[in-house]
Amino acid sequence: MNTGHIERWLANIQAFIIFLIFLFIALVVAVIIFACLRAAMRDKCAARAQERDRKEKFRPDGTAYPPFGRGFCDNCNGAFDKVYYLPSGMRLCPACYQAFEKD
Repeated sequence: MNTGHIERWLANIQAFIIFLIFLFIALVVAVIIFACLRAAMRDKCAARAQERDRKEKFRPDGTAYPPFGRGFCDNCNGAFDKVYYLPSGMRLCPACYQAFEKD
């Protein structure tokens, strides 16, 4: 019986198994790197959204704007996506509110 042929066949199988193990390890590392990058991007996006929300709700000096929502401005009678609801009951669009604050 020719044992050289069998030994060569077994060596080829071992090399193939080692190749598959390295390929699996490379795929696992790639998935871990991808997951870390995706988590970092999600965190940055959440931080940007939080900062945008903070800028929308607070003035540069840190005081809060009045509550706002969709509605009609009592001053210019226009419909807006953002209308400030003042404690006095008035509803003002951003342009009218800025003019109101300056006075």
